Amino acid sequence: MKALIKLLLLTILLQTTSCLLKAQGRFGTELPSGAITSLTSVNGYLYNGIDNYLCIDNAMFFQCDTLLLSATNSFISCDTIGKYLIIPEQAGDIRLTLHCINSDDTLLLGYKFITVHNLPEPFMTLNNLPISTFTSISKSSLLASDSIGIYLSDDIIGSESWFRIIDFTIGYNYGEFHVSHLNISNKLSQQTKELINGLGPDHEISIRINAESVGEIRKRLPIYRIKLY
Repeated sequence: MKALIKLLLLTILLQTTSCLLKAQGRFGTELPSGAITSLTSVNGYLYNGIDNYLCIDNAMFFQCDTLLLSATNSFISCDTIGKYLIIPEQAGDIRLTLHCINSDDTLLLGYKFITVHNLPEPFMTLNNLPISTFTSISKSSLLASDSIGIYLSDDIIGSESWFRIIDFTIGYNYGEFHVSHLNISNKLSQQTKELINGLGPDHEISIRINAESVGEIRKRLPIYRIKLY
């Protein structure tokens, strides 16, 4: 009977040890989901090609003189207390590691993996709807619009203000000639609407956008070709 009890206790101990090893993993203990969060992405991602920011939960500062955050395949620096600038080198998964530093000791608090995406390509919007580089649009819906926009991503916080349309040109072929009209800012001028209104069905127009972006973002917008119906 005693031998059976010892065997059961040994089995439970081995199972518990196995669970602890799985929880710790090869990089140490995995941090809670809210310990480090992305301030760049709604869904908790980072993006290659832009400055990203991470926030460390205040609970991580408990009994720590200093927190040290490191990351694989990334440049990282402290921006303010609890906020870090991080610039990934490429898309993929990176590992964040957090250490607690006191006057006489350094403690590994844990790690977290986070996914890095490439920055998506911007594209034109009409009536807040995305437009592909070649598409068909009813003439009535185009005439009902007062402006065009540039869309990047719903996931990247603040990206709706990253691009400003300086001007755009709408053009079309008329026999052997190419007719175009320049619109200042992102507004469809009345003259442009009159030109579009005079076009027949199945006519194709082109839209070329001249826009500027904030910071170091370098994204060229394509020429959009739209078939009217």
